[in-house]
Amino acid sequence: MAAAAGREHEHGSSEGTQEYLKDIFLQSAGQHNVLLADTIFSSFVSTNLYEGRRYTLDQLLNTAPSCGHARYFKFEHVSITYLATVKVWHGPDGPVMVLKLPNNGFRYMHTAGEQRYRHKCGGWVTLAMPAVSQFFPALFRAVKRRFVKGVFFYNFDHQRMDVQFRPEGWGGPGAGEDREPALEVNFEPGYPYTDDMAQVALL
Repeated sequence: MAAAAGREHEHGSSEGTQEYLKDIFLQSAGQHNVLLADTIFSSFVSTNLYEGRRYTLDQLLNTAPSCGHARYFKFEHVSITYLATVKVWHGPDGPVMVLKLPNNGFRYMHTAGEQRYRHKCGGWVTLAMPAVSQFFPALFRAVKRRFVKGVFFYNFDHQRMDVQFRPEGWGGPGAGEDREPALEVNFEPGYPYTDDMAQVALL
């Protein structure tokens, strides 16, 4: 994945990972809770609209290999309209569908004195996928049928979380544009969508 290039992977114990996740994500303020990101994904799946049509995640993945341009979907989260970007890039291991979602104010937190999972590449942290899954119940329910591997990246400096999934055999012999695509979901800073054209009256 483009976002993963140059990241180093470190894996701690399951117990240590759980404590680290709780320190980062289960802050007392609601916007500090990573479960907010999962509700944003759910809102996209249930309310997305592109050229008058709503797409399921499976429909997006099924059409991904033939899509050659970025598509911008409107969706609603807590009654506010946002734009999500869906694009596909064709890497050496096969096609990857990237879904970019706003984080809607989630505040990324440093953990005092905790460096054990800190990477050397631009502040990226890798966390164990089994431990992360409890914080993204809707996302993992949506992908578990199609994907068998995953990795979670977190970056305080970029205010961003990336969750990446791979299907069975992805990147192996016979990889090409016609095979099952991988999926990357990015949660990054974004702003509510405003349709300026809707505010202009024709004379």
